[in-house]
Amino acid sequence: MEERVENVAGEKVSAIALYAAYREYCSNAGLSAGSKTIFGRQMSQMSISRVKISSFFYMDIKLKISSPPDIQDDDINQNGDEDPF
Repeated sequence: MEERVENVAGEKVSAIALYAAYREYCSNAGLSAGSKTIFGRQMSQMSISRVKISSFFYMDIKLKISSPPDIQDDDINQNGDEDPF
């Protein structure tokens, strides 16, 4: 995943976009992507903080790719919000 993200103070990326990038990375690498809950725990273990502004964001990190990966319907909860995992 390191080739897809970088630590940049003051930057933020939505939780949904970061998880989608993670799933895409796993798919391309032939790996099984963990659940959103497991992904969130891994981010916490890596000391990447998460905040809720209008939706959830991971702080001081950004995606290196120029366009965000496709977001799947199962990444959105029934209220139309991002799943906070």
